Amino acid sequence: MGQYGSEGFGQLSREELIDLVLAQFEQMSKLQAEMDALRLKLQKNQKPPTNSSNSSQPPSRDQKSNLPAKRKRHRHGPPLGHEKHEREFVADPNHIVEAKVQVCEYCQSDLTRKHTNWWM
Repeated sequence: MGQYGSEGFGQLSREELIDLVLAQFEQMSKLQAEMDALRLKLQKNQKPPTNSSNSSQPPSRDQKSNLPAKRKRHRHGPPLGHEKHEREFVADPNHIVEAKVQVCEYCQSDLTRKHTNWWM
């Protein structure tokens, strides 16, 4: 509204109103062109998404474009509905077997001797 105020438009002639609308249209066109130029400049200055070739991100974090978004994952274990097979629990066993390791599987040290200090 600016210089005319709310009552000022009623006092303008038809030609003055048309000139005013055309001036506003011209101003809007200039502002639209300026906004488009600024948008283009902003898009040009944006960084590409990071991946292993343009950052310190490992290759395993890269987006894999050739894989489908919804992959079927292999389910581990028995198939659904499979009957469970396991040993039955015995409440009162008739004998107990103590299985003790006699030799270390890594360094082949004798483990049958009793040490008072474990670091010796």
